[in-house]
Amino acid sequence: KNKAIKAEILFKQAECYRYTSKFKKAANFYKKAVKAKYDNGNPIAIYWHAKMLMANGNYEKALEQFKKYYKKVPTDTKGEKGLRSCQFAIDWLANPTRYIIGKMNVFSSKNNDYSPAFGNRDYTKIYFVSSRIGSSNDKVDDRTGEFFTDIYSSSLNKKEEWSKPKAEGVPINTENHEGTLCLNQNGTTMFFTTCQSENRKSLGCDISISQLKGKAWGPLNKLEIKIDSNTTIGHPTISSDEKHVIFSADMDGGYGGKDLWMVTKVARGQWSEPANLGPAVNTDGDEMFPFLHNDGSLYFASDGHVGMGGLDIYKSELDANGIYVSAINLKYPINSSADDFGMIVERKTEKGYFSSNRRVWTNPDGIENKLNGSDNIYQFELPPLVLTLQGVITDTKTGAVITGA
Repeated sequence: KNKAIKAEILFKQAECYRYTSKFKKAANFYKKAVKAKYDNGNPIAIYWHAKMLMANGNYEKALEQFKKYYKKVPTDTKGEKGLRSCQFAIDWLANPTRYIIGKMNVFSSKNNDYSPAFGNRDYTKIYFVSSRIGSSNDKVDDRTGEFFTDIYSSSLNKKEEWSKPKAEGVPINTENHEGTLCLNQNGTTMFFTTCQSENRKSLGCDISISQLKGKAWGPLNKLEIKIDSNTTIGHPTISSDEKHVIFSADMDGGYGGKDLWMVTKVARGQWSEPANLGPAVNTDGDEMFPFLHNDGSLYFASDGHVGMGGLDIYKSELDANGIYVSAINLKYPINSSADDFGMIVERKTEKGYFSSNRRVWTNPDGIENKLNGSDNIYQFELPPLVLTLQGVITDTKTGAVITGA
């Protein structure tokens, strides 16, 4: 009967739905919390109501709520960023890029399948992370409600068909979580996220390294870098010359949330102190799932830059001094109102794979497909521009038409 407590319960229900990615229900309960004057009209409920409307792709209504939030807290840059994001998203949906995307059904399960990684130089092997049943641990993680994640792989045969995904064995997969990974160009060294838990309590994550010994992966070594022992790190990507590793972590000296950091190899098995990639890449939100292209450009996911909602995929390029100076949003249809992340791109063509938990995707034939909201892997390609030139060739002096030209 206490109105303040009732409003607080409504807000906390909304928070629970947001953290479990039930965005429609979250939007509804934030709306109720605002109406119930949560915390004497605390505008944070308005902000999250706007964010959840955005996550559902309802940009027009989200725009209205961001305007309300901005009016109440004009000093908070989140409001202005939300306004710009909605305006850009409406424009990007109306004017999509030329990327063609398709869902990789052969990699898909009812559970989460995400973070693809190239397994060799000729792109005929793909590794990815999945929470499907049937690997090293068929128990459910109480914190996520999903099975523990493991690393799977699939290979392309001579008929250009992908094999049924197969779980990697010990020591790669264990009864704990194994996550986002990368391999060197030859596919002989794997860097991947390993997370430990005990008695239902998370003990944090590290980056492990394994070398391929024949057809089996060898014992694990930790990526030895100078960080606080309590710091959780993950999402590794390695440069083509194997001298640099970029990873995601929430550490002192960052810009807030998870940032992207880089270490440089100084000797065999030894790495420099982590260097933050700077404000062009990192924000007060989360930057995760980096991928280093052969040309030095960086693809990553962020919820802190202007975007379409959730995590969006961005591309950043190096300047003459070797500093990342931009964060270019890849727009629709690569990005959506949901989480889009984990993009990998081939060396010579604008072609590769990414992950998304979008609930709707339109195939190249224009047919709309409804999905269950779990993470899925998509392939993408930017077809080359085919230009046609036609006209009449004339003589520059006389103006006469030159036939047969």
